[in-house]
Formats: sequence, C-alpha cells, structure tokens
Amino acid sequence: MGVPQFFADPSDLSVAVAVLRGAEAHHAATVLRVRAGEALVVADGRGRVAEARATVVGPAEVRAAVVRLREVPPTVPALTVVVGLLKAGKLDLVVEKLTELGVARIAPAVCARSVVRWDAPKAAAARERWAAIALAAAKQARRARVPEVLPVEPLERQVRACAAAGPVVACWEGSDRPLAAALPGRAGDAPGALTVVVGPEGGLEAAEVDACRAAGAVDATLGGLILRAETAALAAAACAGYHYGLLGGAPMLAQPSR
Repeated sequence: MGVPQFFADPSDLSVAVAVLRGAEAHHAATVLRVRAGEALVVADGRGRVAEARATVVGPAEVRAAVVRLREVPPTVPALTVVVGLLKAGKLDLVVEKLTELGVARIAPAVCARSVVRWDAPKAAAARERWAAIALAAAKQARRARVPEVLPVEPLERQVRACAAAGPVVACWEGSDRPLAAALPGRAGDAPGALTVVVGPEGGLEAAEVDACRAAGAVDATLGGLILRAETAALAAAACAGYHYGLLGGAPMLAQPSR
C-alpha cells in the first residue's frame, strides 16, 4: 500500500501545514490509523497536492507539516459526461468509474427513456450521494481534482449549458459517424472543454438527438456492439481520454507551487 491520500478544504492547505477535519480526519486517524510522523498526501480538490508528515492526529482533526506543495494542471480537454438517469442505482457506479477515468464534470440528465423520475429533494439527495462517491473515487485514483457533479436537469438544458463551453458529441446508435471521427483535435490540439452525451437504458430518442444538434452537438456512434447504458458512458469517456492522450499516454507531471 502506498502513501494514503486525503482531501482538505482549500483554506486548510498552505505551503506550511495541511489540516484534515471531519470525515477525512476520522478516516485518517480511526480507519487507517495514521500516526504522528507518518507520510500522507493531502489535496485540496482544485489542483494543489501536498506531500506531508502527520504531526498531530485525532479523530476530529489531523495536522500535518507540508514537505512539498505541487500544482497539478487541469487536463485538456476538461471532459464533461452528460449521462441519462439510470435505474437501480447504476449511476452510483458510473459516477465512481467516470471519476477514476479522469472526467472533470458529470451531468445527470432526465431523458425521454429515463425510468427514474425524482422530485427536487430526492434529486438533491442523489447529487449529494454522488458527490461523496466522486470524492472517495478521487482519493482512490489519487486525483488532484474532484470532479463536479452537476444538478439533475433535463437533457436539452444540460447540453445547451455544456455547448456554451465547448464542443459536444452525442453518442447515438443511429449515427454513422464514428466517435473517433467526431472528436475535435488531438492531444496537443484539443479544445479546452469537451462534452460527450450518453442516454439512459434504451438510448436517446431521435427527437432528443435533433435537440442536441440544435444546441450545437454532433452525433456519433460507439460502434456496432450493443452496450448497456452504464457501459456506454464509461466507454465514451475512455475513448475520449485515449484520443487526447489522457489515458494510455505519458503521465502528466505536476508543477511545483510558486
């Protein structure tokens, strides 16, 4: 097992000291039994990562002396995955795995074929759960940034908001354009932001694809295999990551903080 990583509030991480509070302190002190003098890694979820050594360990607060503070640049493109709401808690798995694959944002969308229908309180509770899943997965993947989980919104609204930031590709089995051909640029020539859209069980309806096109998206196919909705979301993110060298390429080196 390597040096454990934790997340601290940005205000609790400086060039000199890192402080863990609440659940993160409990995890360090009680679950992993970190002791004073032991090495740990503390990230602020926004790109700063500290190599540190624990100095004071308690279940409510852990303090560590920072040995080195690094700034990890964001990935390019910053990938957003718009994914249709899935039944039976499958989106929990999707959020976890998309986090491991390095996406920047996850945008749950209500689609025509979504079985799930939530009121506002239940949607807010689900978002809170997904945020916690993303945090845990980011720790496991040793990410410097925790992906943002956006509020649940109708598909067209999510796509229009994403299109304002950069290109959007809607994955649809009715398309004859391969995903690799639809992705703009390559590594070193990528857009700053990119969104891929994947539907729920049963995929996107043709009218929804038309709405995505009207918002500025292009459609693309993931290939001839029939994938489950949760698999399609992960496959689309993995294909984009490979296309831009974020997966299967050279590791990105972090830059020291100034």
